[in-house]
Amino acid sequence: MEFPLLKTGAVAQDGLEIGRRRLTRVLRYVDGSEQTVKVRRGQRRWTVRLTQLDEAELARVAEFVETLRGETGSFAFTDPRSGVRHEACRLEGSEFELRLVEMGGGRAELRIVEEAA
Repeated sequence: MEFPLLKTGAVAQDGLEIGRRRLTRVLRYVDGSEQTVKVRRGQRRWTVRLTQLDEAELARVAEFVETLRGETGSFAFTDPRSGVRHEACRLEGSEFELRLVEMGGGRAELRIVEEAA
């Protein structure tokens, strides 16, 4: 399954946030000293804010989210900035809000996280 494209062919609009969460462990030694070590590579995260969606785009995003809830929840996502395709991503959080506002314009916000390898 692939993250849906907008009618412009883009994955996201303005307001895209990209981050990374690193997983570390602190080792404490008998002498009281500490060492921080990376447990595994960090997970990439994206917050995709979609505004100005038409009704068809909003319906496509809603269908994508509903389909994920019924399947494994994993999908491919192409990073809009780098163009790199990440094969194993999932939506973060259990809540999702779609809003249809003013004359057919729609909004959605999705938090995407790359699954650990």
